[in-house]
Amino acid sequence: MHFRLLGPVELRTTDRWHPVAAAKQRHLLALLLLNRCRTVPVPVLIEELWPVDPPATARALVRNYVMRLRRLLGDDGATVITYRAPGYCLELPPGLSDAELFRAGLAAGRRALGEGDAATAVVRLRETLSLWRGTALADLPGEGMVGVARRELAARREAGDDLLIDARLAIEPASLVPELRALAADSPREYRWGQLMRALWLSGAPAEALGCYGRLRATMAQRYGAEPSPYLRELRDRIRAGERERLTTGVR
Repeated sequence: MHFRLLGPVELRTTDRWHPVAAAKQRHLLALLLLNRCRTVPVPVLIEELWPVDPPATARALVRNYVMRLRRLLGDDGATVITYRAPGYCLELPPGLSDAELFRAGLAAGRRALGEGDAATAVVRLRETLSLWRGTALADLPGEGMVGVARRELAARREAGDDLLIDARLAIEPASLVPELRALAADSPREYRWGQLMRALWLSGAPAEALGCYGRLRATMAQRYGAEPSPYLRELRDRIRAGERERLTTGVR
Protein backbone atom coordinates (compact mmCIF):
# COMPACT_ATOMS: atom_id res chain seq x y z
CA MET A 1 0.00 0.00 0.00
CA HIS A 2 1.07 3.57 -0.68
CA PHE A 3 -0.19 6.97 0.41
CA ARG A 4 -0.35 10.50 -0.95
CA LEU A 5 -0.30 13.58 1.28
CA LEU A 6 1.11 16.20 -1.12
CA GLY A 7 -2.35 17.21 -2.28
CA PRO A 8 -5.65 15.62 -1.29
CA VAL A 9 -5.15 12.50 0.84
CA GLU A 10 -5.20 9.33 -1.25
CA LEU A 11 -4.22 5.69 -0.85
CA ARG A 12 -3.42 2.83 -3.17
CA THR A 13 -3.96 -0.74 -2.09
CA THR A 14 -4.12 -2.42 -5.52
CA ASP A 15 -3.49 -0.80 -8.89
CA ARG A 16 -5.13 2.60 -8.53
CA TRP A 17 -5.27 5.63 -6.29
CA HIS A 18 -8.49 6.52 -4.53
CA PRO A 19 -9.55 9.04 -1.86
CA VAL A 20 -10.73 8.27 1.66
CA ALA A 21 -14.30 9.51 1.38
CA ALA A 22 -15.21 9.83 5.07
CA ALA A 23 -13.73 13.05 6.49
CA LYS A 24 -12.90 11.76 10.00
CA GLN A 25 -11.35 8.54 8.67
CA ARG A 26 -9.27 10.58 6.24
CA HIS A 27 -8.16 12.87 9.06
CA LEU A 28 -7.29 9.92 11.30
CA LEU A 29 -5.28 8.24 8.55
CA ALA A 30 -3.30 11.44 7.99
CA LEU A 31 -2.57 11.78 11.72
CA LEU A 32 -1.28 8.22 11.87
CA LEU A 33 0.82 8.69 8.71
CA LEU A 34 2.36 11.89 10.06
CA ASN A 35 3.36 9.91 13.16
CA ARG A 36 4.34 6.67 11.41
CA CYS A 37 5.66 4.05 13.84
CA ARG A 38 4.87 6.31 16.80
CA THR A 39 1.95 5.77 19.14
CA VAL A 40 -0.60 8.57 19.10
CA PRO A 41 -2.58 8.54 22.37
CA VAL A 42 -6.35 8.35 22.01
CA PRO A 43 -6.84 11.66 23.91
CA VAL A 44 -4.57 13.36 21.36
CA LEU A 45 -6.52 11.84 18.47
CA ILE A 46 -9.76 13.08 20.02
CA GLU A 47 -8.36 16.59 20.42
CA GLU A 48 -7.17 16.59 16.81
CA LEU A 49 -10.40 15.20 15.36
CA TRP A 50 -12.68 17.39 17.49
CA PRO A 51 -10.77 20.56 18.49
CA VAL A 52 -13.94 22.05 19.95
CA ASP A 53 -16.61 20.21 21.97
CA PRO A 54 -15.70 16.55 21.33
CA PRO A 55 -18.73 14.26 21.59
CA ALA A 56 -19.22 12.11 24.68
CA THR A 57 -18.81 9.06 22.45
CA ALA A 58 -15.46 10.23 21.02
CA ARG A 59 -13.47 7.20 22.25
CA ALA A 60 -15.98 4.79 20.72
CA LEU A 61 -15.96 6.79 17.50
CA VAL A 62 -12.17 6.63 17.28
CA ARG A 63 -12.33 2.83 17.69
CA ASN A 64 -14.94 2.72 14.94
CA TYR A 65 -12.83 4.85 12.58
CA VAL A 66 -9.82 2.63 13.24
CA MET A 67 -11.88 -0.47 12.46
CA ARG A 68 -13.03 1.07 9.17
CA LEU A 69 -9.51 2.13 8.24
CA ARG A 70 -8.26 -1.39 8.90
CA ARG A 71 -10.95 -2.71 6.59
CA LEU A 72 -10.01 -0.15 3.93
CA LEU A 73 -6.33 -1.12 4.18
CA GLY A 74 -7.01 -4.85 4.22
CA ASP A 75 -5.59 -4.96 7.73
CA ASP A 76 -7.83 -7.70 9.10
CA GLY A 77 -5.18 -8.92 11.52
CA ALA A 78 -4.57 -5.42 12.97
CA THR A 79 -0.87 -5.64 12.10
CA VAL A 80 -0.72 -2.29 10.28
CA ILE A 81 -2.78 -0.16 12.66
CA THR A 82 -1.92 -1.57 16.06
CA TYR A 83 -3.12 -0.62 19.50
CA ARG A 84 -0.36 0.25 21.94
CA ALA A 85 -1.62 1.72 25.17
CA PRO A 86 -2.50 4.52 25.34
CA GLY A 87 -3.22 4.83 21.61
CA TYR A 88 -2.76 3.66 18.02
CA CYS A 89 0.30 3.28 15.84
CA LEU A 90 0.64 2.89 12.06
CA GLU A 91 3.28 0.18 11.55
CA LEU A 92 4.73 0.78 8.12
CA PRO A 93 8.23 0.73 6.62
CA PRO A 94 9.61 4.07 5.41
CA GLY A 95 9.04 5.37 1.91
CA LEU A 96 5.39 4.48 1.41
CA SER A 97 4.08 8.06 1.41
CA ASP A 98 4.85 10.77 -1.11
CA ALA A 99 5.75 13.12 1.76
CA GLU A 100 8.56 10.79 2.87
CA LEU A 101 9.71 10.30 -0.73
CA PHE A 102 9.76 14.07 -1.14
CA ARG A 103 11.93 14.60 1.94
CA ALA A 104 14.36 11.89 0.79
CA GLY A 105 14.50 13.28 -2.75
CA LEU A 106 15.11 16.79 -1.47
CA ALA A 107 18.02 15.55 0.64
CA ALA A 108 19.45 13.64 -2.34
CA GLY A 109 19.20 16.71 -4.58
CA ARG A 110 20.85 18.90 -1.95
CA ARG A 111 23.62 16.33 -1.52
CA ALA A 112 24.27 16.10 -5.28
CA LEU A 113 24.44 19.88 -5.62
CA GLY A 114 26.79 20.10 -2.63
CA GLU A 115 29.06 17.55 -4.32
CA GLY A 116 29.15 19.63 -7.50
CA ASP A 117 26.93 17.33 -9.59
CA ALA A 118 24.40 19.91 -10.74
CA ALA A 119 23.03 17.76 -13.58
CA THR A 120 22.09 14.96 -11.20
CA ALA A 121 20.65 17.49 -8.77
CA VAL A 122 18.40 18.94 -11.49
CA VAL A 123 17.05 15.51 -12.45
CA ARG A 124 16.51 14.43 -8.85
CA LEU A 125 14.86 17.68 -7.77
CA ARG A 126 12.53 17.79 -10.77
CA GLU A 127 11.39 14.25 -10.03
CA THR A 128 10.93 15.12 -6.38
CA LEU A 129 8.95 18.31 -6.97
CA SER A 130 6.69 16.50 -9.44
CA LEU A 131 5.25 14.55 -6.48
CA TRP A 132 3.23 17.61 -5.50
CA ARG A 133 -0.40 17.75 -6.65
CA GLY A 134 -1.41 20.96 -4.91
CA THR A 135 -1.49 22.07 -1.27
CA ALA A 136 -0.34 19.34 1.11
CA LEU A 137 -3.19 17.63 3.00
CA ALA A 138 -5.54 19.82 0.99
CA ASP A 139 -8.77 18.10 2.04
CA LEU A 140 -8.15 18.34 5.80
CA PRO A 141 -8.65 21.11 8.38
CA GLY A 142 -5.81 23.57 8.84
CA GLU A 143 -5.25 23.41 12.59
CA GLY A 144 -3.38 21.03 14.91
CA MET A 145 -0.86 18.49 13.65
CA VAL A 146 -2.16 18.81 10.11
CA GLY A 147 -1.55 22.56 10.07
CA VAL A 148 1.98 22.13 11.42
CA ALA A 149 2.78 19.44 8.84
CA ARG A 150 1.28 21.50 6.01
CA ARG A 151 3.45 24.51 6.86
CA GLU A 152 6.57 22.36 7.24
CA LEU A 153 6.00 20.66 3.90
CA ALA A 154 5.28 23.99 2.18
CA ALA A 155 8.59 25.36 3.52
CA ARG A 156 10.40 22.29 2.21
CA ARG A 157 8.73 22.69 -1.17
CA GLU A 158 9.96 26.29 -1.34
CA ALA A 159 13.44 25.06 -0.43
CA GLY A 160 13.19 22.50 -3.22
CA ASP A 161 12.25 25.19 -5.73
CA ASP A 162 15.27 27.22 -4.59
CA LEU A 163 17.60 24.23 -4.88
CA LEU A 164 16.39 23.42 -8.38
CA ILE A 165 17.08 26.97 -9.51
CA ASP A 166 20.50 26.85 -7.84
CA ALA A 167 21.30 23.62 -9.71
CA ARG A 168 20.12 25.08 -13.01
CA LEU A 169 22.23 28.19 -12.40
CA ALA A 170 25.31 25.98 -12.54
CA ILE A 171 24.29 24.71 -15.99
CA GLU A 172 22.15 27.30 -17.80
CA PRO A 173 22.33 30.72 -16.09
CA ALA A 174 21.43 32.77 -19.17
CA SER A 175 18.24 30.81 -19.88
CA LEU A 176 17.11 31.40 -16.30
CA VAL A 177 17.26 35.19 -16.46
CA PRO A 178 13.74 35.80 -17.90
CA GLU A 179 12.19 33.28 -15.51
CA LEU A 180 13.95 34.78 -12.50
CA ARG A 181 13.03 38.33 -13.52
CA ALA A 182 9.37 37.29 -13.42
CA LEU A 183 9.73 35.37 -10.16
CA ALA A 184 11.63 38.16 -8.39
CA ALA A 185 9.13 40.78 -9.52
CA ASP A 186 6.36 38.89 -7.72
CA SER A 187 8.41 37.95 -4.66
CA PRO A 188 9.70 39.88 -1.64
CA ARG A 189 12.13 37.03 -0.85
CA GLU A 190 15.73 38.17 -0.85
CA TYR A 191 17.06 34.78 -1.87
CA ARG A 192 15.03 34.91 -5.08
CA TRP A 193 16.54 38.32 -5.85
CA GLY A 194 19.95 36.88 -5.08
CA GLN A 195 19.35 34.13 -7.61
CA LEU A 196 18.48 36.74 -10.23
CA MET A 197 21.67 38.65 -9.41
CA ARG A 198 23.72 35.47 -9.74
CA ALA A 199 22.07 34.55 -13.05
CA LEU A 200 22.80 38.01 -14.47
CA TRP A 201 26.41 37.99 -13.30
CA LEU A 202 27.06 34.49 -14.61
CA SER A 203 25.48 35.55 -17.93
CA GLY A 204 27.93 38.44 -18.27
CA ALA A 205 25.75 41.28 -16.97
CA PRO A 206 27.33 42.33 -13.64
CA ALA A 207 26.11 45.93 -13.92
CA GLU A 208 22.50 44.77 -14.24
CA ALA A 209 23.03 42.38 -11.32
CA LEU A 210 24.21 45.25 -9.14
CA GLY A 211 21.30 47.33 -10.39
CA CYS A 212 18.92 44.66 -9.05
CA TYR A 213 20.57 45.00 -5.67
CA GLY A 214 20.14 48.77 -5.78
CA ARG A 215 16.45 48.53 -6.66
CA LEU A 216 15.77 45.99 -3.93
CA ARG A 217 17.68 48.10 -1.39
CA ALA A 218 15.63 51.19 -2.27
CA THR A 219 12.38 49.21 -2.03
CA MET A 220 13.28 47.75 1.35
CA ALA A 221 14.29 51.13 2.71
CA GLN A 222 11.04 52.71 1.55
CA ARG A 223 8.73 49.92 2.72
CA TYR A 224 10.44 48.55 5.81
CA GLY A 225 13.17 50.97 6.76
CA ALA A 226 15.66 48.10 6.51
CA GLU A 227 18.81 47.15 4.63
CA PRO A 228 19.22 43.94 2.60
CA SER A 229 20.44 40.90 4.53
CA PRO A 230 24.13 40.03 5.03
CA TYR A 231 23.63 37.31 2.39
CA LEU A 232 22.74 39.85 -0.30
CA ARG A 233 25.41 42.31 0.79
CA GLU A 234 28.06 39.60 0.56
CA LEU A 235 26.74 38.59 -2.85
CA ARG A 236 26.93 42.23 -4.01
CA ASP A 237 30.53 42.46 -2.80
CA ARG A 238 31.49 39.24 -4.61
CA ILE A 239 30.00 40.53 -7.85
CA ARG A 240 31.83 43.85 -7.44
CA ALA A 241 35.07 41.97 -6.86
CA GLY A 242 34.49 39.70 -9.85
CA GLU A 243 34.51 36.52 -7.78
CA ARG A 244 32.74 33.78 -9.69
CA GLU A 245 33.48 31.13 -7.04
CA ARG A 246 30.35 29.92 -5.19
CA LEU A 247 27.96 32.11 -7.19
CA THR A 248 26.28 29.07 -8.74
CA THR A 249 25.25 27.70 -5.36
CA GLY A 250 24.83 30.93 -3.42
CA VAL A 251 26.66 32.18 -0.36
CA ARG A 252 24.21 31.26 2.37
